[in-house]
Formats: sequence, structure tokens, C-alpha cells
Amino acid sequence: MKATDVAKWFYRNNEQTKKDNKDGNVIMQKLCYYAQAMYLAIYDKPLFEEKIEAWRKGPVIKDVYDLYRWNNSSLKKNDDIIILPEEESVLKVINSVYGFKTSNELIESTHKEKPWKQFEDVAKDRNNNPEIPQKDIKEYYTDLVDVYEANKNNDFYNERMYKYLDCNFIYDIDNIKDISEYFNQLNEIAIKQAKPKSFNIYVDEGKELIVYA
Repeated sequence: MKATDVAKWFYRNNEQTKKDNKDGNVIMQKLCYYAQAMYLAIYDKPLFEEKIEAWRKGPVIKDVYDLYRWNNSSLKKNDDIIILPEEESVLKVINSVYGFKTSNELIESTHKEKPWKQFEDVAKDRNNNPEIPQKDIKEYYTDLVDVYEANKNNDFYNERMYKYLDCNFIYDIDNIKDISEYFNQLNEIAIKQAKPKSFNIYVDEGKELIVYA
């Protein structure tokens, strides 16, 4: 696959990437990055060949950045993407695990992780964006194999996100059929947050709303 095809898949399957703004571009970049990392960890080969660079706000695929910023309309076209089943399986898991996080959370997570962090000082210079080697990505993200195995059979089509203020609340529509019933509780959580954050929520057997980050 090309990195731009990966971006097109996420654009069609992730509402946050449709923002057509800086946040949307950040989320798109991080999803493509983690998809490459997971695929490398599982199959010992890249999902796409385009290089990933260390930019000030994290890992960036320049072709995807330029496509999103300057030629966004091409992401909306319904042209076919040639994608293998194992490739799409990885994309679905990444979309489920990372796709509901805020842009701020995704920036923070990649900034803590070695593949980007080793270039942190250099990446502050906008004119110097070194390539993050694929071997570094593969070696660091070996744990993503376990993440894939734990999530590959998820019911992806029932996942939903309710956004309030700067918080994202992720739930399963089989578990929570009417999110509005819990508006007051979610409102209390959201107004207490100092920065954007995502939460997973579900209703237990006692009909109590369980919220966890």
C-alpha cells in the first residue's frame, strides 16, 4: 500500500480525521504511524514504504501531510483502495485502539516513545526533520503484537464516540443504546478535565455507568 491509501482508509473510517483542520491532520498522522508500527511488529515488513520523519509535534509522513493539507478533496473520492485482508485487519485494530483518542493524547503518547523522542531536540528545528528508521519503530513497538491479538476480533462496527467539550467518550451501541441518558454524568467528567482526554464507558450488570481512561 501507499501511505496515502492508508490515509484514505482512515479518512473513510474515522470521523475525527474528517475535521479538515490541524487536529484532523495530527490524528491522521498518528494513526498512519501506529498502523506502520503494528504492521512492522507483526509481519516484519512495512505496511507502506514512505519514510516517517520526526517533526516538532511527532512522527509525520510528509506525503500524507501534504495530501491532507493541500489536496484534501482527493481523500473524499470513492476510488478503490487495493488492500489485503491482513492489512485492513491491522487498520481496524489501530482505528479501534487509537482512533478515538484526542490529538493532544496522540501527540503526548508519541512524544514519550523512543522512536520520536530520540530526535526530540533536532525535531524542534522545522528545517531539520530526520527520518525515523523502520528498524527503530519495529524494535520499540513489539508489544503491539499483543495489542493486535487482543483486539483483532472486536466488533468494530458497534463502536461509537460521543464528544462533549474536549472529551471523547467511546462506547458500544449494544451496551449503551441511548447515550443521552448519561449526559449529566459525562458533563460532570468533561468539565473537570484540564485538557482534552478520551474515556471508554460502559454500563455494568447493575446499570451503573463505568468510566475509565
